[in-house]
Amino acid sequence: MKQGNFTTWFKSGTPWIWMNGGAVAIAVIMTLGLLAMIAVRGLSHFWPSDVMEAEYTIPGQPSITLIGEVTTREQVPTERLQGAGLPVDPEQSEFMDRELLKVGNRDLNGADFRWIVADWLENERFPEEIVVVERREWGNFYGYIQQVKQNGEVIAEGNEAWTALQPAVDRALEIYSDIHALETGAIGKINAELERIRLRERGLELDNALTPEAEAELAVERKIQNDLYAELEAQLVGLYQEFNRDSVRFRSMDGREVEVNLSKIVRVFQPNAMGTGAKIGHYFSKLWEFVSDEPREANTEGGVFPAIFGTVNDGTADVDHCDALRRAGGGLLARIRDAGCGDPHHPHCREQSRWRALNRLRCVWSGLLYLLAGRQHRSAVLPRGAAGANAGYRRSAVGLVDPGAADRAGGDCGDRRRPDSDSALAA
Repeated sequence: MKQGNFTTWFKSGTPWIWMNGGAVAIAVIMTLGLLAMIAVRGLSHFWPSDVMEAEYTIPGQPSITLIGEVTTREQVPTERLQGAGLPVDPEQSEFMDRELLKVGNRDLNGADFRWIVADWLENERFPEEIVVVERREWGNFYGYIQQVKQNGEVIAEGNEAWTALQPAVDRALEIYSDIHALETGAIGKINAELERIRLRERGLELDNALTPEAEAELAVERKIQNDLYAELEAQLVGLYQEFNRDSVRFRSMDGREVEVNLSKIVRVFQPNAMGTGAKIGHYFSKLWEFVSDEPREANTEGGVFPAIFGTVNDGTADVDHCDALRRAGGGLLARIRDAGCGDPHHPHCREQSRWRALNRLRCVWSGLLYLLAGRQHRSAVLPRGAAGANAGYRRSAVGLVDPGAADRAGGDCGDRRRPDSDSALAA
């Protein structure tokens, strides 16, 4: 390619078009890759993995029983394990396998996860009787069912405990739904009405219009709402009594027994006894809970519906800002087109020096900052013929009549200096 042709091709803007296209393609590939990684690593969290029970023996220490889900397997240098204080010999093996086990029972063990050396595991098994309990507090519990109680009395134990537990859990979840609907529905409306009455009373006080008749009317309305609240409160107390009626006793991996009230349980299942169909149903149930439920346990469990709702709401509210940016960009492109810079062979475009392109960039950046500052109603791009009104916005009116004249005068839309009103209108 000759030097002249290369210069013409470079000035035509084609390299920048290809560069922008490549940047967009890279951004799309990176975004799709990130979504794929999230899907592979994140969505697998909802699958009910099998729970292992094994004997774990650290050399020189007594054997212990571990129950949990294997979440990660990796090879690490033996010297690294030795540096962590484990009794290993780097001369026997350069690398060793270790596993990250989710043992749960945070209220008993203090941590949900534990690293173990795979070579020290013995008698690995997957009993069908192991249960996983999702709790509203303290995370998951792993262990065995011992007894099911009702009002403190044992109603089932041993092999019959699992059969009696499922209906009791379903009953507790139904009562929880009734309590949530009552607290956020009828009681919430009463609280809102009482607040409106308080605000009306305060408004009358500020206006010096709180007459005895108005006070009596507000007192009657407040009494009606308080009576309704008293009725619903009695109903709510009864629901809580039924909610806290049943409990279940579990045995953990170290032999300790824990009694958990069914009001603290979200879900209980036996993953080792579930077939493929049951696991698929459990997976989609957990996935739906994630997108439709509210968070719990300091946003570490439950769903993310409030975050989804807030994101959609904020995106809808930003439509006006996007529309303002679109209008500003369209106006700027129209000005560049009228200046003849859309054609690289145009005489006006060939006359421009390199600083003119930089000044255009400064113009765009200033306009964006102007819009993002919440001043969209003072659009930096005004229609032609608005020179008189434009003088109040610190714009050079000469730039509206002849776009090229603004560059020659050193003004353009990036110049925020207020010109003399008379001279601007005269121009």
